[in-house]
Amino acid sequence: QPSTIATYRKSLQTFFRWCGPHDPTRATLIRNLDRQDVRTFEADELVRIRTAADRVASIRSEPNARLAVELALTMGLRQGEVFALRWDAIDAEERSVRVRWQIPKDSTTPKGLKGKRARTALVLPEWWPWMRAEASGFICGKAGRPVGTRTQRDLVTRVLDTAGLNEVGMGWHIFRHTYARQFIERGGRFEELQKSLGHRSITTTERRYGHFHEDVAVRMARERIYGS
Repeated sequence: QPSTIATYRKSLQTFFRWCGPHDPTRATLIRNLDRQDVRTFEADELVRIRTAADRVASIRSEPNARLAVELALTMGLRQGEVFALRWDAIDAEERSVRVRWQIPKDSTTPKGLKGKRARTALVLPEWWPWMRAEASGFICGKAGRPVGTRTQRDLVTRVLDTAGLNEVGMGWHIFRHTYARQFIERGGRFEELQKSLGHRSITTTERRYGHFHEDVAVRMARERIYGS
């Protein structure tokens, strides 16, 4: 994907600045960087995803595929955050979760979040049937320990394959986008979504998810004008 190549180029630019004045990435052009609406799971796809996660979980108990899917869908967590989350971070009274840690790409030891900024996120209603107040430790660990990125990717690949939804560009980030869409559709505001997702700037939230707000506005206008 062009956006992924752009991310790689940014990392290489940092490296070349450290090496010296010559930066060959400056001459690298990346085409088709126009932003498109983000991909989310539709209602029927969510049914397939959850059914597939149950099937994977019945075959492979750790990490629990269904719990991982529900965490991503109902809390908007990034991939590494899903597998670093502990039960005691979830506040059932406040309907929120405190996100402090993530699993880095090169380790299974949790570290601070990107930008070292912990955040509190709203938990969507679908999570609570899965909540276990008496539980402790990592929610999606293996024998009480967190798992690495290879296992994380393997888990989502199995779920998407089983659901028949494993297309190019699909991964944990689609669950996060789906959380954002449901957040807005249920009446959440952009500044609230920004805090839940951990974006530094609300501009990032608006640029990525602005069309969700437009869809909701059109739906509300239709209901008001047409009465249904």
